[in-house]
Amino acid sequence: MEVKITKEWLKFITNKIFLFFVIGIILITIGQTAALYSIFPYWFSPTNIVHTVIKSIGMTLLGSGVFTVILKSSEYSDVFSKIIGEIIWSKKFIEKRSDKKEMWSMISKIIYEEKFPLISDEIEDIITSKYFPTTHEYYIDDYQITINIEENSECPEFFRHTETVTFNLRPTTSKVRISYPLKTSIDLPNNHNIEDVTKCVIEEVKINGESIKNIIIEENKDEKYYYHNMKVELINSENYHFSIKRYKNICKKTNPDKIFQAKSIIKGIKLTVICQTGINIGFYSSGTVDKFKVLEPQLNNGITVSSWQHTGLILPHQGFILIFK
Repeated sequence: MEVKITKEWLKFITNKIFLFFVIGIILITIGQTAALYSIFPYWFSPTNIVHTVIKSIGMTLLGSGVFTVILKSSEYSDVFSKIIGEIIWSKKFIEKRSDKKEMWSMISKIIYEEKFPLISDEIEDIITSKYFPTTHEYYIDDYQITINIEENSECPEFFRHTETVTFNLRPTTSKVRISYPLKTSIDLPNNHNIEDVTKCVIEEVKINGESIKNIIIEENKDEKYYYHNMKVELINSENYHFSIKRYKNICKKTNPDKIFQAKSIIKGIKLTVICQTGINIGFYSSGTVDKFKVLEPQLNNGITVSSWQHTGLILPHQGFILIFK
């Protein structure tokens, strides 16, 4: 069979990889078979350490030598760079890292420095400490608030707000222990001649359809505000569906608005206000990336039902403001 020496063959046998391979095989053969002893019996014994050294050199040429040549090749370098990149930036690799936050900070800070080098540190600190859920134990979705505003029969200077609040609280795991708070602060009346009937009363709390009795409630006042704090201890569930009913007596003059500010991440919120026609409600988004959608109001027998909805994420310190005109 005739073997033609083509340009490809010639290129291959003169390639550095091929030469390293041949030389490495020759040296390993010499070291393994003690060939130097057969050629120079007076100079080398069969157990001479030189055979071991020659064998090691041959293995090095086959191993690190060839590998080094491959790495120096742009073709193989691109391949290995791609493989290593896919490993480092794979989801499984990143999930096992204990420095994910530092890794993110490093990358995002580089992005900020390209645009705003003088304030990149402040931007990164706010995003990682305020808006990343690294310290959050839960988030809330499908948050719905219904407020029925009526004249207060006890005192004409006050409104009575009857509220129904429903939402799902989703913890990171079912085993995490959560102390969920619901905080309220109400401005007290300035006129001391007015009877102060300011208060907040929890009428019912249900979690996953069951009424909860062991609710921790704290009430106190200072010179300007009435404070009402409710807390419920939660554990051993992957989802807690809350249903809360309460009412508030609120001085009209000192409480011309209602401010809602998220304490945790909320996915989807809907607010419905029911009041007598003639009470004008001003609604304003507070810090949200996307605006609330204004739903078509409903009128029925002198009652107005107004609704606003946000289907995206509301982050901590964001929310809305109601102004009663």
